[in-house]
Amino acid sequence: MRNVPTLLEIIGYAVLSIAGFVMIYEGTTNQVAGLLLGGSLCIPLGLITLVCAIKNALWHRNMLHRSVTDEKCDTD
Repeated sequence: MRNVPTLLEIIGYAVLSIAGFVMIYEGTTNQVAGLLLGGSLCIPLGLITLVCAIKNALWHRNMLHRSVTDEKCDTD
């Protein structure tokens, strides 16, 4: 459970992206401008959330790697 924020960000990405695509589909089918606008905003927000999740996962991995390397240096 140590990567809970990253997992929540990925879930947020999935929800926003799916909602965006559904809103765009419904907006084009029913010709409702509000749904098109909402969908076009949800998709970039979902992608931004995904990028943040990937950056956080890589940062945590890097910090974990550094802490393991530091512990090995301390014991030598």
